Amino acid sequence: MESRARRNNVRFLGFPESMRQPESEISLEQWLIKEVLNGAPSKFFSVERAYRIPGRPPAPGQSPRPLIARFLNYRDRDAILQQFRSKGPFKYEDSNINAYPDFTQEVENQRNSFIKIKQRLREHNIKYALLFPAKLRVVMEDRTHIFTNPEDAWTWLHAKGLAHPREDKEGDEKWQTPAARKRSKRRTRGQPNDWQAAEERAKVLKETPLHMQSHSSMARKPPEQGSDSLRIHVNRRTRWAKGHPQNR
Repeated sequence: MESRARRNNVRFLGFPESMRQPESEISLEQWLIKEVLNGAPSKFFSVERAYRIPGRPPAPGQSPRPLIARFLNYRDRDAILQQFRSKGPFKYEDSNINAYPDFTQEVENQRNSFIKIKQRLREHNIKYALLFPAKLRVVMEDRTHIFTNPEDAWTWLHAKGLAHPREDKEGDEKWQTPAARKRSKRRTRGQPNDWQAAEERAKVLKETPLHMQSHSSMARKPPEQGSDSLRIHVNRRTRWAKGHPQNR
């Protein structure tokens, strides 16, 4: 819900602290029409609200706080961002102004998880777009593919021979959400190397004499019927007592 409410917002960096409300909406709107849109705004172009990020004003010499602007129409917001991507930064008085979408931290992390994938797509001249809030659209061979998480995108790249195996583990994990990391662990659990290691451990355990096995290994083996010294399971730490006086 919060991400949807921010859809018409733009985060501007660089506006001096001297731009204050209530003049900020009027000043920003006039500046955008003249400098960014070249005097050709849409019919209903309007800045509904503009405000600073809450907090103490910065000390002299420090960067000014971001300015958040909410547009009446999301198409105007997209047009502003497109102009900044292609021609920015723009000048306001003596300051360089940049503009970015205003996302929540969760959405920002989800979008950042596609960074290396987008880099790989650019290297192969494949068209792509990052849709709201965090969906990757890829167009290849006249077919459109939509990916909602980086794991599926990497799988597709591997299948197309556009990425090296396990490349998805290099650098993207820090941007993953907890749910994405959990999915990634489930996907890697039970890989052939893991099964081979488990089989090797079982083989070694089978060939190891019983008295040399660890307590945790012995705990998994049931007592042998008719044994002279019965191993007894004692306390909650899963340890076996062999021939202990209290257990005779």
